[in-house]
Amino acid sequence: MDAMETIQFHDKVVDVIRTCYDPEIPVNIYELGLIYDVKVEQTGDVHVTMTLTSPACPAAGTLPGEVEDKIRRLGAKDVKIEVVEPHGQGTPTGTQPAATPAAPASMTARALSAVMPPMPTHGTCTIARSRANPAAPIASPASAFVGVA
Repeated sequence: MDAMETIQFHDKVVDVIRTCYDPEIPVNIYELGLIYDVKVEQTGDVHVTMTLTSPACPAAGTLPGEVEDKIRRLGAKDVKIEVVEPHGQGTPTGTQPAATPAAPASMTARALSAVMPPMPTHGTCTIARSRANPAAPIASPASAFVGVA
């Protein structure tokens, strides 16, 4: 592969990784920030550094294999999937998360939106509701405003 083909193949690898979902959260593993690095060599070899949502993740035995299988189907010569601990918990130096620093907030919002109805909005202000009881009335108007959009 020449340099341009390597870049194009890298994009295909990332696209196929985006078809892999954590079974507990309806967001693909790339957007969740579980993919720390994707390296594609001109030889066609692919190395992916990833983590799981937790050490007790029920997909721990299947998710890395699913990623590997999908990349192999693209025509990669050799595929290596390296599963590491989440950043801040002994992750090798030099690896960087693929997601932005806002990813944890985004991940929380997406995960909650899958199990909670959307919060009502009035104008540009968001009304807060109790996560324990979304149907409960708001205690006071002053405590109702979370922020201005």
